[in-house]
Amino acid sequence: MIETVVFLVQAGRINKVSFGHLFRCIQISKKTKNINPYFLINKNPQSENILRSKKISFETIKNFKKKEILEKIKNIGAKKIVIDMYDFVDNNFIKSVKKLNYKTILIDDVPKKKISADIIYNYSIIKDYKKKYFDYKKIFFGPKYLIPLSKKKETGKKKNILVFFGGSDINNYSEKVINILLKLKINAKIKLILGPGYLKSKYYKLKKKSKKEFEVVYNVKNLEKEISKHNLIIISAGYSMYKAMFMNKLCLVVPTSSHEIKIAKHVKKNNLGLVCNQKLKDFNKFLSQALNNNILK
Repeated sequence: MIETVVFLVQAGRINKVSFGHLFRCIQISKKTKNINPYFLINKNPQSENILRSKKISFETIKNFKKKEILEKIKNIGAKKIVIDMYDFVDNNFIKSVKKLNYKTILIDDVPKKKISADIIYNYSIIKDYKKKYFDYKKIFFGPKYLIPLSKKKETGKKKNILVFFGGSDINNYSEKVINILLKLKINAKIKLILGPGYLKSKYYKLKKKSKKEFEVVYNVKNLEKEISKHNLIIISAGYSMYKAMFMNKLCLVVPTSSHEIKIAKHVKKNNLGLVCNQKLKDFNKFLSQALNNNILK
């Protein structure tokens, strides 16, 4: 029996949000059998185009506030809802959703308060976060619960570098890192991927600059496949970093926000990758270490 499952997601060129929440919910919907996914999203043309391309049913909410969201949820009449919205959900909202006879599944990144969701899912590498869930019984915590990915066999050619800073890259780390790489004149094939929220004007600027020195691509259809073809991934500390690590790729991590700084510290502590300063002051040093790593030989 196929049942409708609502996915409540916020995405766009929004600080701390971007498109990672949308992509991981799409991945969950594709990996879960016997469901008919129905996405409720904030109004955003890029998100709408992505969902259309994936042939996923969706509805936009122009005024993306809790009262309007609850009204939409009530009218759908499903029984399960997956909620994935950074720093938006509180316990009163969860209780209101449950009153509508929904089973609530919360994908949580940063636990800040006790939440009464039926199921909580958090694949963070920060072990201390688990303590903040108190005596919560129905919790799936840690990187072992990372959404299953399709492991690829491609290993990439020698010294292939992929640069990716998320769906929006509001602080334009893409251009900053590319400028450093060009100055260093590295003997490696460099590919820069820009997400759907990256400003088109900046994309055209980079496209003009690229010439034959690096390749720049806007909004690829399959990021996993691109990661699989490269052996050094220069990346922010978000969802795609976890993907790359799952695929056993060497990551040079550049945290781009306060939340990512916390994640990056644990990447370094657990020796999961190389981590440089948010201001890129030690980028050259860690890049040199990465290029001399056995994986790239």
